[in-house]
Amino acid sequence: MVAFETLHCLQRYNSSRHGYTAIKLDMSKAYDRVEWHFLEGIMKKMGFNEGWIKLIMLCVSTVTYSVLVNGEPSELIHPTRGIRQGDPLSPFLFLLCTEGLNGMIKKAEMDGDIHGFSLCRRGPKLTHLLFADDCLLFCRATMDECGRVLDILKDYEEASGQKINKTKTALFFSKATDAAIKNNIKEAWGVPEIMQYEKYLGLPSFVGKGKKASFNYIKERVWRKIQGWEGKLLSQAGREVLIKSVIQAIPTYTMGCFKIPLGLCNEIEAMIKKFWWGQRGDRRKIHWVKWNDLTKSKAVGGIGFKDLAMYNDSLLAKQAWRLLHDHNSLFYKVFKARFFPNTSRLGIQDWALMHGGVFSLGGTLFKGERDSSVDILIDPQTRQWNVEMVEGLFHEEEAELIKQIPLSSVASEDILYWPYSSNDVYSSKSGYKFLKMEEELMDRAHDSVVDDDSQVWKMLWSMNAPQKVKTLLWRACREALPTKCSLFWRKITEEDLCVRCRAATENSLHALWSCTELDLVWEDPELWSFRNEVQFLSFKELLSWIIKHTQLLELFAVTVWSIWNQRNHVRLNQPADAIHQIAYLSKKWLAEYQARQVSPGPSLIHTQPTRCRWLPPPSGAVKINFDGATFPKEKKSGIGVVIRDTRGLVIASCSKVVHQVLSVSDIEALAAAWALSFASDVGVRQAILEGDSLTVISDLREDGKVLAPYGLLLEDVKVLSLHFEELRYSHTKREGNSLAHGLARYALSIPDLLVWMEDVLPQFYYVLQTDLPSFS
Repeated sequence: MVAFETLHCLQRYNSSRHGYTAIKLDMSKAYDRVEWHFLEGIMKKMGFNEGWIKLIMLCVSTVTYSVLVNGEPSELIHPTRGIRQGDPLSPFLFLLCTEGLNGMIKKAEMDGDIHGFSLCRRGPKLTHLLFADDCLLFCRATMDECGRVLDILKDYEEASGQKINKTKTALFFSKATDAAIKNNIKEAWGVPEIMQYEKYLGLPSFVGKGKKASFNYIKERVWRKIQGWEGKLLSQAGREVLIKSVIQAIPTYTMGCFKIPLGLCNEIEAMIKKFWWGQRGDRRKIHWVKWNDLTKSKAVGGIGFKDLAMYNDSLLAKQAWRLLHDHNSLFYKVFKARFFPNTSRLGIQDWALMHGGVFSLGGTLFKGERDSSVDILIDPQTRQWNVEMVEGLFHEEEAELIKQIPLSSVASEDILYWPYSSNDVYSSKSGYKFLKMEEELMDRAHDSVVDDDSQVWKMLWSMNAPQKVKTLLWRACREALPTKCSLFWRKITEEDLCVRCRAATENSLHALWSCTELDLVWEDPELWSFRNEVQFLSFKELLSWIIKHTQLLELFAVTVWSIWNQRNHVRLNQPADAIHQIAYLSKKWLAEYQARQVSPGPSLIHTQPTRCRWLPPPSGAVKINFDGATFPKEKKSGIGVVIRDTRGLVIASCSKVVHQVLSVSDIEALAAAWALSFASDVGVRQAILEGDSLTVISDLREDGKVLAPYGLLLEDVKVLSLHFEELRYSHTKREGNSLAHGLARYALSIPDLLVWMEDVLPQFYYVLQTDLPSFS
């Protein structure tokens, strides 16, 4: 994205002082030409361990090749340079080689021999952008600077073995560059000038007003894929897999950087719809369900196809997330200097200015008030909520929720987190899921009748049956089968009578269940006795009843598929199974299918599960066990802490009530902070902090910031850890933390805080005794 924005600015750069040039390099056989001694020298210069360097060089230099000649392998070929393509280690080794070029260019810039291009007055100067073997160089359009860059590349070629492919290397000049200077530089380099780069890293370098034309290649790729599949006999379920795994993945890379025109998204979706409904060439097919319903998740009755415009927004929001959090990246430095030098990311006035619409999300996913922050609601002296201000600014319910949020004792900047993912970090998947959820909530708000069929859809898609069977049942529930009733309603046929009995209207329920001609299929009284006892209004109602009251879902589904298949064969005058054979053949088919399903084999080693017990700390240290408990009805939470030595003897313990209802993670983090504070007051200096919350312990082991609400409480823990000479974090199961857990639960019965020195509450003696034999 930095490259695209830089080329865009360079094209518009019109300074009369001096022009700039961009040089797109192409390395010929980049991997094959790497000199081994150069790679080794780079690793030594970067400070790698000698043992590691020898190990890597053995991996590189012991490669041999053999060529098949007339089907027979030739003698082994022992290369003297190059790194093998396809090896998972090779890309990283090649990146080490490019560090040589990176260092040479940086040195030339520091010496004043070349000057980078800056997108704006306060922006960083860019001399080069490297991505694997793709390289963009920027310098002033003068003979001195271009000559110096050429000298650097020659030195790099001689040292590394790399060779510039001049037939694929090109120069691009800024708008005001003098024509004579252009000619001199082109003659010195021996490469052509281009008016604009068509593509860089597979994406269009310049996107003007004709955005649709710039991205039309996506539609062409989709069309080629579909054309290659149309001749194959694929079921609708098979086409679904291809659409999700291949077709909808094609625009993902481009959508991560650019806002694709809505018209182009609609055209691609139209192609997908036609393919999924079975259209071939000019033979049109009925689209039985509207596209908006197909893009809903399977849990609410859709198929789960992606709404491309919405998916585009979720991918672009990932870049916005990077701007919010990755302040050390070149991407952030360049875009901040150019688009929001004096404000935060959320304070941009015109989002659409950024990179031709890259961030024109209008705050869909990230919303915030400008020029305000949460810390105005916090008393800076006590580090507690300013109750008067909170209650004055918010409604009573909102104020109560705010006051329940625990605060850190450490003043720090406000941070944004994403509450719709498990790790509170934004991902395009969670962003898309959020947008679809919002859309579905709006649809429900406008619907007069809302049916909760989530259990039906969940059981339908999770049953152990072929995918094409599940798809047929879904279509039957949606009345999306070409029954006579549906065709008559669309004015395709002149009557709606059943093709079998000719006595009733043929909808999905009748065609697959209640038709009298199907009595031989559903005649088994042990299985389908309710057929004549319970009346259903729709096929979805029938399926819901079967899910709730029987264990016959898979058999019912396969039988329904066989009935529909037999009905279509008869209608088309093709060979078909006899009606009375359908029940038997369906049972046989289902049994064969389920028998072929891969299932985990029995374990060869049978082990008895062992109960987790408390383990003592090593000599010279103590173990601090902590736990938190929540009591929603009482609007309270509890903290329990116990400190024990290597013999399992209690040094100190405490139980504390918190007059707030906290989340599980919040109270666990608060308990960890309280445990360290308590241990520090007792005089502990070497310890293991142990709890049964894997989330909290894992986050404490990480160096980075935790974006979740309890992240600031963990910052408290890390600050308190500085009071200890040695501190480690350990996770255990609830059974190994039972004493701290009991103290946390006991907090409900106390007014504030109880501390026991060299003892615990007598009612927990049995727990203490249970832990002691674990190491005696």
